[in-house]
Amino acid sequence: MVVAGTRGAEAGSSMKSHSAAERQKAVRILAKSLYRDLTAQGFDEKQIVSLATELISEVTHKMATDGGRAVHAP
Repeated sequence: MVVAGTRGAEAGSSMKSHSAAERQKAVRILAKSLYRDLTAQGFDEKQIVSLATELISEVTHKMATDGGRAVHAP
């Protein structure tokens, strides 16, 4: 059983031990995997771009509410 909020904390702490290059590689792998999963589920390119836009919007909002300070540097 995962307690709400602990999984993200565990993932965050384990990511800190990885180099920037390893994290960037993980991001690329995740993006490709997510893209394949979405297309396999029938999402088209326009819908996937819409998802990416929403993700960017969420990050932008988070950055704005954090007062512009860097939360996690790559």
